Amino acid sequence: MKFYTQEDAEFLIQFFTNILVGTSIEPPNEILITGLEWELYEGNNYRVICRVNHYQGVTIIDDVAHVAELQGIVSPEEVLANK
Repeated sequence: MKFYTQEDAEFLIQFFTNILVGTSIEPPNEILITGLEWELYEGNNYRVICRVNHYQGVTIIDDVAHVAELQGIVSPEEVLANK
């Protein structure tokens, strides 16, 4: 799990939403991402997740960093380093 500040988490959501929504959370399977959001953890740490609603009766989530790696696209760390 990767953690970010609230500002960075919101920036990452804005950056990755148009890139990842509608793509697969688990390529090559067609399990389409329906949205991105942050989760607050202890110590004001934020996790950015990709969400799939109602896939075979469950909600699936995964870290945006892991999904970006699976998709072969720019990592959140690279995005933040160049903002």
